[in-house]
Amino acid sequence: MNARALIARKRSNPLLRSIALLCRKYLRAYDHQFNWDIDSNGERFILEAVMAEAPGVVFDVGANVGTYALMSAAIPSVERVHAFEISPPTFKELEKNCAGQPKILLNPFGLSDEDKSVEIYHTVGSSDRTSLHAIEHGYKNESIATAVRSGDSYLATSGVQRVSFLKIDVEGNDFSTLRGFERAFKERRISGVQFEHGEPSVEARTFLRDIVRFLAQFDFKCFQLYPETLEPVDEYGYRMEDFRGRNFVALQPSLVQKLSRLVKASNEAPEAHP
Repeated sequence: MNARALIARKRSNPLLRSIALLCRKYLRAYDHQFNWDIDSNGERFILEAVMAEAPGVVFDVGANVGTYALMSAAIPSVERVHAFEISPPTFKELEKNCAGQPKILLNPFGLSDEDKSVEIYHTVGSSDRTSLHAIEHGYKNESIATAVRSGDSYLATSGVQRVSFLKIDVEGNDFSTLRGFERAFKERRISGVQFEHGEPSVEARTFLRDIVRFLAQFDFKCFQLYPETLEPVDEYGYRMEDFRGRNFVALQPSLVQKLSRLVKASNEAPEAHP
């Protein structure tokens, strides 16, 4: 009997179960999964780095109660923050929190791949889980009618010529949001993007592969975001589809060159398949 089979056969052993639990916790930290604190997970780090090289406008898609928008507005090189929140109850909180912030423009709708009316699942007591998709997270959902626009449609009417950084946190609707900016990507009007790949992507039927290949059409290079580094997504592999709450960044070639000091090659060996 080989070692793998032996461990599997004895998996109910308390010692082996404890070891497995510790290993899972270690790998969650090592792979930088499920860390939503923008001050420690790399979100502030990458925004400051990008804006130092490409000052201008930030789009905060999925603004929730305003934490990211307020952080962005405090950066001197950020000229304007366009914040989008799809949930009417959450938008009211966003308005309160961002009152008196002249750099922040609030939009009471979401962004997706077209202009249309939609029904959302507003999560009671945990607004950051609100989604266009019915996510099984153990919280009560309320169905609310609201609206979305495409990014290209919004750009056509907002007067914004260029987006320095497009941050997307929309609980599974990331790919649709990116597709809504297709014209802007083709015209090279977006410098950098941040998106998530996590459990809500299961309900959206979206794979990381879809997003990486879409952005590659416009010469964007994708990276996984770590607290102080970027790790290239050089070659797509099925094992990357773990839906474990990772943040990714995609950059135009010129920006990759300017931020090359932040890029660290992966030390992870390819997964063996004996």
